[in-house]
Amino acid sequence: MEEILSFVDELNPERLAGELLEASGLTSPTRYFQAVADIDEIRNRAFLLAFDLAEAVETDNFLFDPPEYFWN
Repeated sequence: MEEILSFVDELNPERLAGELLEASGLTSPTRYFQAVADIDEIRNRAFLLAFDLAEAVETDNFLFDPPEYFWN
């Protein structure tokens, strides 16, 4: 779990959004702020997923009782 958390913690939404927009050539403040918000949301979901997976592995019931979002 520490590896996942350290990987997700290294994600910098501002830097990644800048690189994404620079590569695409679509640079505007509105697109930049939307990209930052989207990347930050992905980062938050990755943190939550890492915690859910760690909890499931600790309880040994992951295969029998997966988190609700797996089915959505």
